[in-house]
Amino acid sequence: MNNDKLEIKSEGIRRSDKACLCNEKAKLITGSLSLSIFSSKIAVHQVPHYFCDQCKRTYFDSATDIDVVLKRAYHLGLSEIDYIAGRSQFTYKVELLNDLKLSIEQVLINNTDIASGEEFAVVQNNQVIVGFREEECFIIEKVIDKVI
Repeated sequence: MNNDKLEIKSEGIRRSDKACLCNEKAKLITGSLSLSIFSSKIAVHQVPHYFCDQCKRTYFDSATDIDVVLKRAYHLGLSEIDYIAGRSQFTYKVELLNDLKLSIEQVLINNTDIASGEEFAVVQNNQVIVGFREEECFIIEKVIDKVI
């Protein structure tokens, strides 16, 4: 039986370490990395990855889906992104309270006629939510208090 430690994550089961090319063990850590996509460098924060202290190599497992996060950041023109937010269906370019975020998400999920690549302005209560949709992701650019 394998004695490797396992860690349960929302993406599935992950080993706490894995064999490295240098024959040492790379440990599972969560932290910030500077990664490249095309000619751009993007800082990804709070990303789970394996790091070998001996040879300084970094590895990802398939559950990480780091390419999805990098592509989203690249298409949005971001130089940094939070890993968890990058995997979310919603990206906020403005600071909002969590209650307001949940309310906005509920409205947008129920609004199925917003197509990919389309900008939107949705009125909810006394506010207008402005943004655009990129494939399955909604990017919220601003929330405006409605003036009557």
